[in-house]
Amino acid sequence: MEHRKLARQSGFTLVEIAIVLVIIGLLLGGVLKGQELIENSRIKGIVSDMKPVQGAYNGYLTVISRFQGTRRRQP
Repeated sequence: MEHRKLARQSGFTLVEIAIVLVIIGLLLGGVLKGQELIENSRIKGIVSDMKPVQGAYNGYLTVISRFQGTRRRQP
């Protein structure tokens, strides 16, 4: 009988690589979702900041009865 030395293979198995890829995908998904939430909150903040401007403009329209910047017709 011949005694053969078993060559030890180094590296990762496919299961280990698949697990790492799943973890990376979950992390990236979480980061992208977080950025989306931040962007949505910025947009909501801008909209809420514009509500007083909208109210002032509607009040002006109610008092003056015409849009700001429009001219009255000359007779």
